[in-house]
Amino acid sequence: MNIYSRLSKFNSHEQAVIKWQYNLNGSFYTALWKAISMADDKNLDKLSAGFPIEVEGYRLYTRQHGWWESVQDRLFPERP
Repeated sequence: MNIYSRLSKFNSHEQAVIKWQYNLNGSFYTALWKAISMADDKNLDKLSAGFPIEVEGYRLYTRQHGWWESVQDRLFPERP
């Protein structure tokens, strides 16, 4: 089963980060994620005005311990 077929089981923040981490975005979102990942808190706040799902996903990914590991565990439950 590919990643795309599994995305519907995840909320919008999780889907956004999965697509970022597994390089499933087109050129616009690839550039957006690069900007998000380089931004300081002030600029993250500005980016969140236009892209709230992506910025919140990034904040969960970078600030909530165990969040990404939990997403991966659900994405690939067959992994040991």
